Amino acid sequence: MLTTSRASYLDGSIASVPSGLVWREFDRIGFDPSKNDEVLAARGFDLAFISHIFPAFVLEREDTRPYPETRYQAIGELLGNIYVLVYTCLLYTSNGACFTPHHQR
Repeated sequence: MLTTSRASYLDGSIASVPSGLVWREFDRIGFDPSKNDEVLAARGFDLAFISHIFPAFVLEREDTRPYPETRYQAIGELLGNIYVLVYTCLLYTSNGACFTPHHQR
């Protein structure tokens, strides 16, 4: 299933962004420890916890904000709660799976 959603930006511009329900599964999930501390302080859970949203089906689209790397926005369920997260793939395996090499979950 592929749909198109609209992204609105602070400057008032609007972009159409394809999104869809996809299965996501990663060999490894890593994160910056300082970013982990920042998320824990702000949200009350850490990135190791939220990484358990995978493997699963998530509603995903490419993040169109201007970053040097491609980022993805995903909506998924974990322990009965719905979470929105943004992630990037830093390395890709031979079968096309992506992972970040900092920490194993």
